[in-house]
Amino acid sequence: MSTPSPSTCTSTVSPTSDLHKYGFADKGASVVLYRDAALRRHQYFASAAWPGYPVVNPTILGSRSAGLLASAWAVLRHVGDDGYADLAAAALRATEAVVAGVERIDGLRVLGSPASTLVCVASDITDPLNVADEMRERGWFLQPQLSFGGLNRTLHLTVTPATGPRAADMLADLAEAVRVAADLPSPDPDPDVAEAIAALNPAELGPEDMAAVLAAAGIVPGEGVPARSAPVLALLDAAPQELKELFLVEFVGSLFSASGA
Repeated sequence: MSTPSPSTCTSTVSPTSDLHKYGFADKGASVVLYRDAALRRHQYFASAAWPGYPVVNPTILGSRSAGLLASAWAVLRHVGDDGYADLAAAALRATEAVVAGVERIDGLRVLGSPASTLVCVASDITDPLNVADEMRERGWFLQPQLSFGGLNRTLHLTVTPATGPRAADMLADLAEAVRVAADLPSPDPDPDVAEAIAALNPAELGPEDMAAVLAAAGIVPGEGVPARSAPVLALLDAAPQELKELFLVEFVGSLFSASGA
């Protein structure tokens, strides 16, 4: 219930869809549909600027397996138009159940009026980051979203047909998670730490500086992700956008490094 739904680009670029979401295919199969061949031409890479064979690649990947394409085609053919219509109806029913259930939980509210299967949940009594941690301990993953442009932190849910049969269980756990999270301390860093983070200049940060910041958040290369992510995300939330993005890159890099190198 955590990933974003299929996206739609602006009118100058065509619609895109990740088929592993509501296409129910394996991850890694995505589609880009261009308005015409002239637009599509910009996607291709071609080079004859060397003495070897001419190179032309229609995608970012050069050599790639056709297995995902074949499996996606098989799924699309198997489910068919009627099957997808049934799945869409089930997903919308599940969304309605989730929205109604969230609105009945004290301290939670749904932002906007979801017309599709994405639900954004805010809280007036506790930090959504703590709620996300509590839900993870109960076997659910709700995507935490950081503050942005005057918007407070929220939780993101992507509802699928599989959500419907388990919506009641999820909502019961969510109500309990909110009650527990309401008694937890704020995950926000000490104000002096937050001020120091906000004052950092990304252009001047070296590997040792980044390692020190990650260590302050409890992230040590080779040791994986901390059990509770709220303090880490709160520290990230204290940083300006450019610094946020740099921290994210360093964090991902730390997951694949035993030494921090």
